[in-house]
Amino acid sequence: MQPDVVREEIEWRRAAAPWCALQGNWRTPTCFVQCPEVVCENALDEYLSRLVPGAVFTSNVYGESAVIAAALGVHGVLSVVNGDPTPLHPAGQCSIWIEDGAVLHAGGVYFLVADAMRVHSWAIGSHDVYPGYP
Repeated sequence: MQPDVVREEIEWRRAAAPWCALQGNWRTPTCFVQCPEVVCENALDEYLSRLVPGAVFTSNVYGESAVIAAALGVHGVLSVVNGDPTPLHPAGQCSIWIEDGAVLHAGGVYFLVADAMRVHSWAIGSHDVYPGYP
């Protein structure tokens, strides 16, 4: 299921890898290291199982980002909070869903991990502040 964001409002680009991934809201060609290469019925569950804290989430010319938290939301959207490799924005949040045979990654960057965790909590359907991040 697509999140509340309208797909057409996001500028989508083919990710550097895997071939089935699209990225929105960032321009740097990015490899989604843990993304399944084949889109199937349980692709998001498989993706989530790979997104353990500390695992590499993305890789690009600026470096690698690591998973801080990941969860599948009540609307079937996967949310990932990651440590961003650029010092300007040390945290990121990415909403992931499947549409038309592609794995869509819509990301945002934040100055604080706590801000990314708040967006993550909202994305997974919990309107409470994520435990451990005031």
